[in-house]
Amino acid sequence: MRRLNDAGLLWTKDSTIYSLARRAKPAEAAAALPGLPANWEAIETPFIVRHDGYFYLFTSWDLCCRGLKSTYKTMAGRSKSIIGPYVDANGKELADGGGTELLLANSRWLGPGGGSVYLNSQNQGLIIFHAYDSKTGKPSMQLSTIDWTGGWPHVGLEQ
Repeated sequence: MRRLNDAGLLWTKDSTIYSLARRAKPAEAAAALPGLPANWEAIETPFIVRHDGYFYLFTSWDLCCRGLKSTYKTMAGRSKSIIGPYVDANGKELADGGGTELLLANSRWLGPGGGSVYLNSQNQGLIIFHAYDSKTGKPSMQLSTIDWTGGWPHVGLEQ
């Protein structure tokens, strides 16, 4: 994360780069295919919202845009400060490989990710994301309400 000025350009008075999330290579990780990132490396499409005194960071892990071979999933963390540290529900920092699972593939939909979150004036939330039909591999836009029970976001993916 880097700070921007009011014009949306890099703020020149502070060049600090904040690392919000990182993944450690799992012991069972497969080698990357030529020209592609390894399946375990990707952390993409960050989206931050403020809810009940916390900043929530939503990210997509793994690989997108591969139809039936898409492995995306959506993870979350939260922090009292927008620059972190963000932690998962178990208290592990996302910068140290933590992340709470939010959206995972199921028998109907693969690779749920690339999400954006909307909160209305009553702090009720929606997450808009894409997923792939498990029979055809075709992408589909998905929409789910967010339940904030216990201070963490919970969403459902239609079966």
